[in-house]
Amino acid sequence: MKPKRMFLSVYLALTIISACKTGGGQNDTSGLQHAADCTVPKTMESLARSCGNGRCEVDKSESAANCPRDCIDKNKRIASVYAEAHICPSETTVHTPATPDEIASIVKKSGQNGRKIKVIGTRHASSDIQCTSANGETIVMEKFGKSMRIEKFQDADSVLVETGATMSEIAHFLEQKGYALPPRVPGVGSINIGGFVAVGAHGSNLKDSASISSSVLELELVVADGTIKRFDKTNTSVDQWKALRSSLGLLGIMTKIRLEIRKSYHMQMEIREFPESILSQGPDKFYKALNGCEFAFSHYVRLQKKFYVTCGWESKKPLTHPDLENTLFKPHLANVNIDLTATTNYLLQKAACNESSAEFLEKTISSTRARNPWIQYKGTDGKVQSLTEGVGLWHRMMTTLLEGNYRLTFSTMDWEVAVPKSQWLNASQDMLNFITKHNIILPTIGVVSRFDRVNGDSLFAPSAADEHFALNEPLVLLEMPVFVPFGLSAEQLEKYILPYRTFFLSLIEKYQARPHIGKNDNSLLLSDVVKKRLSSSIKRFSKVRATMDPKGIFNNQFAENMGL
Repeated sequence: MKPKRMFLSVYLALTIISACKTGGGQNDTSGLQHAADCTVPKTMESLARSCGNGRCEVDKSESAANCPRDCIDKNKRIASVYAEAHICPSETTVHTPATPDEIASIVKKSGQNGRKIKVIGTRHASSDIQCTSANGETIVMEKFGKSMRIEKFQDADSVLVETGATMSEIAHFLEQKGYALPPRVPGVGSINIGGFVAVGAHGSNLKDSASISSSVLELELVVADGTIKRFDKTNTSVDQWKALRSSLGLLGIMTKIRLEIRKSYHMQMEIREFPESILSQGPDKFYKALNGCEFAFSHYVRLQKKFYVTCGWESKKPLTHPDLENTLFKPHLANVNIDLTATTNYLLQKAACNESSAEFLEKTISSTRARNPWIQYKGTDGKVQSLTEGVGLWHRMMTTLLEGNYRLTFSTMDWEVAVPKSQWLNASQDMLNFITKHNIILPTIGVVSRFDRVNGDSLFAPSAADEHFALNEPLVLLEMPVFVPFGLSAEQLEKYILPYRTFFLSLIEKYQARPHIGKNDNSLLLSDVVKKRLSSSIKRFSKVRATMDPKGIFNNQFAENMGL
């Protein structure tokens, strides 16, 4: 790492801002990437600089409508962490219990009063799945316990976790005790374990299931009558156990989760890159390029026409450095004293509304990453060292905790479906055609692919087995994290996201892809296309729900609209 990195980083930030202020000129009106009438009014620019700082600044034109992150009443309204992408439609009574008994008391009273109740964790979903029905109540797990303990369970090593814990907190605890999770962890570790399990979320794993559902050994829930019960494969039916391991928050409120664990391990990781033309050589060629990878995270950069793959595998080699980590989502800036929040929001806002700015930003980000690979550590002199290959602790190489200046404060709509390997080449070509046709540029990370295998451990994970997905069939999880500009009207927002929704619905129809229930928007998840694709899962889940919650106390409008 060069000694002048700090100066160059500041210079780079100022260069980007300057270029984006002037890039494109008045004749560049590609507008919201899809709308030809975007003019980036001053209000939108102001919001991009101020929204997300935790203060509702009326003098900067902020309001609950255009900056809900700062301005909504959080005691009455629920907004996702991607706040501008989704806000629950109805006001609610918010509870923040700290113990299972407190939750049980709330559930009993809600049932007696005939009110619906919904539980949410760290609010990563971008649909009404996290919303209670009108006049309902909401339990937010932000004050709930995070205690953990390691113990044997049914002859397996396990960790029993209170559901207030995040995935990063669990990973750090396990590593301190000499244990680990398999590659079933998220890239961003600030996700609550309860929500992660509820939607059958995943990591990336080329050799085994990447779904967290596959690691769940036991669940403790507050059920519909307000009692606390434990469930595992020995005291449930096959479908009930599968439903519980991806419950969507509709079967009860999880208070403890037991996960299978293993001994800690080192992960050797390297960065590989391939030209876009690798797709023309067939899916087997790309998979062969992943030879040796157990964990793999691929991101495609359109203007460079390249795939970058972060590839990892278990290794007995000594650590390159105790603090070596994968910083793809959290690049070290060598303690540069700049406001990353305001800078990032402003640049992304300009890029969403201006083709020249988007091209410049993507080229700048990707070239900076190329010069400063994201396998990094800080030396004793405080200088950041960047490598293309190294050996680190498992949790540092697969997942990242965003905090401080790296917290996510801009708005994103995350689209994702699971596509069978046999259809991945066709789906990837469709992706290239789509982003070319609409001139899609995704500056932050590009188009993401992660890897999984079909498993029979849940009903709603993207990798769940059904009549279209055969057990152990390789899958590719195709994902587009899309920045959502600040200050859009409802009509502008719909116009902006419609092409993405249409594209991902086409993948579901053409290739029998399964959507990630914790991502995507309401209109996709509640479409006839998705309800038809998931009809067998919906039918089986509904039978379990009718038994466990006959009065529908945990039901919500989203579930009813989906047919649950």
